[in-house]
Amino acid sequence: MNFRTALSGFALLLFAAPIGAQASMPDLRVSPFGPGGTGQRSRRRTTQPQIMFSNNAEPVVISVDTIFNALPDGIHASRSIDNGVSWSSVQISTAEPVYFDAAADSTGVSVTWVDDRFGGRGDVFCNSSQDGGQTWQATDTRINTNAAGSISDRDLPNVARDGGGVSVVWRDNRTGSLPGASMEVFSNSSPDGGITWLANDVRLSPPWTGWTSASSIDVHRSGNVVLSCWGIDDPATPLQVSRSADGGVTWQALPIPGGFALEGAGNLVALGSYSPFPRDPYVSYSLDAGLTWTAPARLNSNPMGTADSRYLRLVAQQDRVGAAWYDFRTMVDGPGLYFNRPFGALEVGNGTPGSGAVIPRLSMGGSPVRGGVFSVDADQVGGGATGALFVGFGVASQVSIPFLGGTVLVDPITTVPWVANGVLGVVGDGAASIAFALSTDPALAGLNVNFQGVFLDSGAAMGLSMTNSVRSWIG
Repeated sequence: MNFRTALSGFALLLFAAPIGAQASMPDLRVSPFGPGGTGQRSRRRTTQPQIMFSNNAEPVVISVDTIFNALPDGIHASRSIDNGVSWSSVQISTAEPVYFDAAADSTGVSVTWVDDRFGGRGDVFCNSSQDGGQTWQATDTRINTNAAGSISDRDLPNVARDGGGVSVVWRDNRTGSLPGASMEVFSNSSPDGGITWLANDVRLSPPWTGWTSASSIDVHRSGNVVLSCWGIDDPATPLQVSRSADGGVTWQALPIPGGFALEGAGNLVALGSYSPFPRDPYVSYSLDAGLTWTAPARLNSNPMGTADSRYLRLVAQQDRVGAAWYDFRTMVDGPGLYFNRPFGALEVGNGTPGSGAVIPRLSMGGSPVRGGVFSVDADQVGGGATGALFVGFGVASQVSIPFLGGTVLVDPITTVPWVANGVLGVVGDGAASIAFALSTDPALAGLNVNFQGVFLDSGAAMGLSMTNSVRSWIG
């Protein structure tokens, strides 16, 4: 099972599920290659396609096609320039990879993989496009810098790309005495979109002996800052995160717990990990590109250690982090797919209309993270209206109490006065906002804070209009 997540104002989960609903538009065949066919074509296959948006926000699908007929074998890029209505395909490489990964940024697309063209047990290669997947480099670049075709294993390449810089990490047991033993983590990076690479790849993990191996690895790049994490299949060996501030040339091991999943957007980076079996999913995050990190926060709300979790995936965008995973808290119909956010806000309930039957709306600006600033914002309020912001803490303050023709959704421990801007008395012309600055106190992590706005409004049924509530959790 392999799935990824994406977040763009809302959570989008891609996963395997029973047939039952159809998307709003018919699906389109992206590539002329893939499973199926008869006779000599029946052995062709497409494995784990990767989809991304290129530099012009055009969708690009990277697929691996091994075809035993006149059609070209290898890795292909399918590209659309009309929002997915029509597609064209181009061959990136004739390689038949065992593993591959792809990434895109505003300058282009890079694909990395392992193949055995030089014999041995495989080498790591990369090819890149600087025009959104339309054209690619004429020659693949081998980026592991030990001898080509050596008997050591290499697998699980992961690629990250940002601002034209490209970084690849992979597992490699060149220092081990036996094939498959001591799978360590190596990296190589390119400053110019995959055209040139470091003359010597870099080992990120410490020397291991015996059968200790990195069981999973991930990489994130933001400008010249590169982060890599890996999990270990030996519980006695700590997980690790390494950080580079010079585009992958030099690295520093970070003094934090490691993890299995790494996602970021700008200076916001999230790291996913598990507790020992039965595994609970955790996430920690950094707001300064990996210099400092929060303590890991548990994502699942069932009792700790009661349901094994797996396939944790993270996504980060601007000021938001989302997490998805499977766990076995109920075995009635197999594992369930779950989603959570380590910090954020939800708009809950309905407001009470004021003049002109306009319902004021409450929302949150920014994210409620320690050391940061967020705002609680009301709009569609009567111009110049006076009112108060109800503030409550914890689940006990989440109520539903009929009052003056509306519903109180927050039992406040305090109220903050506010006045809407706009032209006095003009329906829906006003807005109000209050900013909150949070300290870095670790005790704030996970605190639930609830908000609701009320305003004096002569046009409301009982002289009072109310917003929906906003429930927030501090990260």
